[in-house]
Order: sequence, then C-alpha cells, then structure tokens
Amino acid sequence: MIDVTILQAGGLFVLLFLSYYTYVQYRKGVFNRWDVLLWSCVWIILMVMTFFPAAISPLVKSELFFRFLDVILVFSCGVMLVVCFYIYRRLRIWEDKTKGLIRAYAESSADFEKKD
Repeated sequence: MIDVTILQAGGLFVLLFLSYYTYVQYRKGVFNRWDVLLWSCVWIILMVMTFFPAAISPLVKSELFFRFLDVILVFSCGVMLVVCFYIYRRLRIWEDKTKGLIRAYAESSADFEKKD
C-alpha cells in the first residue's frame, strides 16, 4: 500500500509548483489580481486538505483510502484540476492577443477614415 506521507509530500510538491506558476503568470501579466487570488485560494485549500485530511473527514467519513481505486480517483481529480488551470491560462493568453488585434484593427480603421 502507498504510504500516506509519500502522497502528502507529492501533493505538496505539486501544489507548491502550481502556486509558484500562478505567481509567475501574474508577473508576466497573463493573470490579473482576481485570477491570482482565486487560484491561490484553490491551491491553499488543497494544501490544507493534503496535510490535514482529518479536517475533511466529516465529509468523507474516513481518514484513509481503503481501496486503490480511491487513490486513482483522487489523483484523477487533481490531474483534471491542473488541466483546467492550464486551459484557463491559455484562454487568458488568447483573450489578450485577440483584444490587441481588435484594438490595432480599430485604430488602423479609424486612421484610414480620418485620411479620407
């Protein structure tokens, strides 16, 4: 059986990396303050759940995984959350590029109409 501390250490590593990556995206200008606040809250909540599984035991009614399928399910949910984060980040980049193109086109159209 997989030791719980190994799972916690792996989860902490992934969540710390995602927290750092969120901050880097903010510094690059891809995310705004609200995006950083939202994703940081998600990562912090998951860190608390990773280190204090007893805190969520009233919801789960157990403190450990009893079947290997439970571990796979939790891992899959974590992967899906990371995929959603990646898609959200890419969408923000495309949104910024699209706004820039539309703004440039509108400015060039306005300049063209002024010349005539």
